[in-house]
Amino acid sequence: MYLRGSHPEDITKCVKVCDGIRENIRLLKCEHEEADDRIMYHINHAVTVQNYEKVIVASTDTDIFVCLIYHFTRWNFLNLKEIWMLCGKGPTKRAIPIHEIAKILDNTVIDILPQVHGLTGCDTTSKIGTKRSALQVASPPEGQLIIN
Repeated sequence: MYLRGSHPEDITKCVKVCDGIRENIRLLKCEHEEADDRIMYHINHAVTVQNYEKVIVASTDTDIFVCLIYHFTRWNFLNLKEIWMLCGKGPTKRAIPIHEIAKILDNTVIDILPQVHGLTGCDTTSKIGTKRSALQVASPPEGQLIIN
């Protein structure tokens, strides 16, 4: 588990907790304002430096969902096999296989996800449209992408 901003004196510090051992990860010191992107930064470290093949992210944020799909296609080339997103509570708790979703989406849709994320409102921008509308515009004419 990576914790960022939990240090009392330096909110840019990132701490990794694994098997009860706490370790400061200096490479992950980050002042980037967009919280969703900071999570991607930490996953990138786990994949490129620590060679993780499976990553689990606990979040209910649709922005995180969008970012994970986009970045998975890049991390997949670095040997990341699976990325799961845990969301919901109680009876609605579920694990979403981001890696499976990324495989069925058209590359054109995946490639515009960062722009969709920024234009539909993220931690540092205001919303000018919805993710659903943007993805429907970008979906293949054959109707291969269904958004409910």
